[in-house]
Amino acid sequence: MQGKETRRRIRKASAALLPKEAGQSSGSPGMELSPEPRSHAKADRSMMTRESTGERSPVALGASSDPMCEAHFSSTLRRLAQKNRCPSLQITERHRAAIFDWVVEVMAVYEQRDTTLFRCAALIDRFYAQNPSISPSDIHLTGAAAIAMASKLDNVKYIRLGVIQENICQGKFSKEEIATRETELFKANDFRVAQPTQIELLATALALLPLDASQRAFVSNSATMILRMCLFTREMSSECSPAELTGLAIILGLKIMGQILPDPKIGDFVQIVARKFELAGPLFFPKLQALHQFTVDFESIVPQAKNLRHYNSFSKAL
Repeated sequence: MQGKETRRRIRKASAALLPKEAGQSSGSPGMELSPEPRSHAKADRSMMTRESTGERSPVALGASSDPMCEAHFSSTLRRLAQKNRCPSLQITERHRAAIFDWVVEVMAVYEQRDTTLFRCAALIDRFYAQNPSISPSDIHLTGAAAIAMASKLDNVKYIRLGVIQENICQGKFSKEEIATRETELFKANDFRVAQPTQIELLATALALLPLDASQRAFVSNSATMILRMCLFTREMSSECSPAELTGLAIILGLKIMGQILPDPKIGDFVQIVARKFELAGPLFFPKLQALHQFTVDFESIVPQAKNLRHYNSFSKAL
């Protein structure tokens, strides 16, 4: 009975973290999805299965002191330690929110992994940082090309170019235009498109923490939701490196868990994460407070994020 009560409280806490408004489509002109792919509900059930079985990440494997795991964490941390280059200022926050809400919807409908979502976001950001003069009207084409590239890199069952051209973009662009923008994305990213993502760093970090299975699942889902929210705005990504943001999201997830399920070890876990992510310093608490306030105010800051709640719905299946 105690285990059931614990799971019920965690599910309730997870639901409370989600944005309240659910949307079935992004509502952005020219960004409609064809009804042909499988339904959101089926996609969510598939994601729930992969999350619960551990297929999507090594988080479910448990705490590890394996030197190889430690080495992988250190290597991934170094590669994500550099701050993102500032994207083009021509891409307003409204443009960014609209394109990422559309990308989130595509990821849910076509059952793509979280790593694909974050890789897609990194490709888009680096492209516009490298090409600040490109018109915002091209952002839909860039998003389509980034989806195509990220999906091929991360998934055996990737989204084929013909599906992107015909179903996802509704024939707005030709296959040649999307393929050409893919080539431009390669060049803008110095042909290094298989970089680790924040999701991989999150999974490795949690595998090293001495958490039990339910704690690890809660922190993983909470931190992942927070990181997804941060994709929608430049506010946090311009202040922190991807590695810093991942560490802060884990700490915030731990603190949220501590509010729901008090545990005297939470403080120790926070210190371990802060040490591993090298977050000590005078800016640590201001950045953590800024991230917390951003998540609290997310709905008012990014009202366009209507598909994020639906994409997050599988997080309630702990």
